[in-house]
Amino acid sequence: MLKRKGNLLFLAAGLLGLSLSVFLIVQAGISGIVKLLVVAGWGLLWLLPFHLLPQSLDVLSWRWLLRGEARAHYWFLLWVALVREAVNGLLPVARVGGDLLGVRLLTRHGVPGYIAGASVMVEVTLTLLSQFAFTLAGLMVLSYEVGDHHLQLDVVFLLASVLPLLVVFIWMQRNWGLFTILQMLMKKLLGGKDLLALMGDPQCLDAEIRRLYARRWGLLPVNFWQLASLLAGTAEVWFTFWLLGRPIPFW
Repeated sequence: MLKRKGNLLFLAAGLLGLSLSVFLIVQAGISGIVKLLVVAGWGLLWLLPFHLLPQSLDVLSWRWLLRGEARAHYWFLLWVALVREAVNGLLPVARVGGDLLGVRLLTRHGVPGYIAGASVMVEVTLTLLSQFAFTLAGLMVLSYEVGDHHLQLDVVFLLASVLPLLVVFIWMQRNWGLFTILQMLMKKLLGGKDLLALMGDPQCLDAEIRRLYARRWGLLPVNFWQLASLLAGTAEVWFTFWLLGRPIPFW
């Protein structure tokens, strides 16, 4: 009976999601979307293998953090990364559901929960740093290509606002024991329930995060592969516009 109810809920959620997708497409202007798809035709299918390039580069950064875990081999991590991205893209909330699922898949594959959780947390944090550097590079290109100084000031203000938050976030992970604090807060808010139990003891998780950050310059390859992934993502966007008959300069 419980299994049947679960299947019905799954089906209802799927139908609701499909209906919402159709509604959003109609609201966006289905005729314009169809015209673009007609221009691109079956050539859009080239985006599927092309998208594997930035994902593959990004997985190399994650694999670097999981050195020593033979069970977390490259092809398995690539599959997990695709699942993470799919869930984050589909969930109408903060992009954290896919990351939690990624931890779950790693633990089911035999990777200790605290190691899986720490690798995802540090990877996400270093991704924010890489995106910050990538945005700086984009600002340089913007300054060269666009004469709108107000737009440039908006980007500078955004970067100046984000950097202190990012520094504090990393400092908390390295010095305060972020997950130990989260566990205390969540238990108080949820009446004693411990949602972090999936990743094991938060103290072990915090210790593993500190161990990863202790590599210091040894983490630079992680940022290198992430930046390479972001650049490949830029090429993917450029290629998409080309397929849709709206070519734009690469820069």
